[in-house]
Amino acid sequence: MKTDEEHLATLLNWRNRIVLLRILAGASADLDDMLRIADHKIAELVNRHQVNIALDPWQKAGVAHA
Repeated sequence: MKTDEEHLATLLNWRNRIVLLRILAGASADLDDMLRIADHKIAELVNRHQVNIALDPWQKAGVAHA
């Protein structure tokens, strides 16, 4: 299974390809949908990462007190 960082890198790579296709081929509903989905997935991963970073000190403190 891929780590979140690898998954994010893959999503960003595909997002860049979609943007390049939009530039070369012009905007289309299908490309716009794919770009919207990629942006949504990227935002989910970034948010999850930020939550994990915010919770990390409490998780470590919980382990230290156990």
